[in-house]
Amino acid sequence: MGVGIHIKTNIGRGGFITNITVTDVYMENVRKGIRIAGDVGDHPDESFNPNALPVVNGITFKSIWGEKVQQPGSIQGLKNSPFTGICLSNINLHGEPGPRSSPWKCSDVSGSSLQVSPWPCSELTSPHQTGSCSDHF
Repeated sequence: MGVGIHIKTNIGRGGFITNITVTDVYMENVRKGIRIAGDVGDHPDESFNPNALPVVNGITFKSIWGEKVQQPGSIQGLKNSPFTGICLSNINLHGEPGPRSSPWKCSDVSGSSLQVSPWPCSELTSPHQTGSCSDHF
C-alpha cells in the first residue's frame, strides 16, 4: 500500500479542511503512514484560480498503529497558507529495523504531539503548542 492515511489539497482549490479526526487505525506494509499534502499538483481543468489558497486547520490523528511502515509521515503545508492546529496523539508507526526507516518530514505546519513514535518533526513538538492536542482528549 502506498499511503495509509492521506489528506490532500492544492494551490488553486481554495476552501477549508478543518476539524477532522482520524482515530483507531491499524496499518501494515505501507510506504508512508500519514500524509497531509498541500501541493499535490492536480486540477480538474485549466479554469482554476491560482491565487485560491486552501485553509487546513484542526486535523487530529489519534490512536494510529502500524507495522512495516517505511516512513511514519509527511505533513507538507503551503508557504502562504501553513497548516495549523495539527495534533498527533498516541501514534506508533514502526518499520523494519535498519536504515530503510526514515523520519517524519514537515514544512509550513504547526501543532503538537503526544506519545508519538518515532518522534515527529520539530514543528509538531513545540511545548507551547500542546493546546492542539489537549482539546481532543
